[in-house]
Amino acid sequence: MWERLAEAIGQPELVDDPRFLTNPDRVRNRAELEEIIGRFFADRTVAENLSHFEERGVTVGPICDIRDLMEHPFIQGREVIETYGDPDFGELPMHAPFPRLSETPASVRGPAPRLGEHTDDILAGIGISSGRIAALRESGAI
Repeated sequence: MWERLAEAIGQPELVDDPRFLTNPDRVRNRAELEEIIGRFFADRTVAENLSHFEERGVTVGPICDIRDLMEHPFIQGREVIETYGDPDFGELPMHAPFPRLSETPASVRGPAPRLGEHTDDILAGIGISSGRIAALRESGAI
């Protein structure tokens, strides 16, 4: 990918530059490399850069703010974001369950329980009587 990038910005000689020979070299000299690549990016719009690099087989994508991300065709097309109801906040967009499995698809059954919402059911499920649960509640233990 480094070789493709150097070629795509019109500087194939960077591949043999001792400052950038290996990934550790490129990391060590990141400031210089970012300046070189940044000059190329600065002369073009985001759309022009994306098209330029995609045409040359360089993995590329825009840096999105949250609005751009929520409206991005990749996110929309893959239904990454779904809207869920919340008793306190109403409808909220959130990441859909992942991974998506064809045989056993995940789902969101409801919002997270409120603190203590299922305490009685859990304690009863492990054999604690309703009288003992009431006593625990009265004592402040639950």
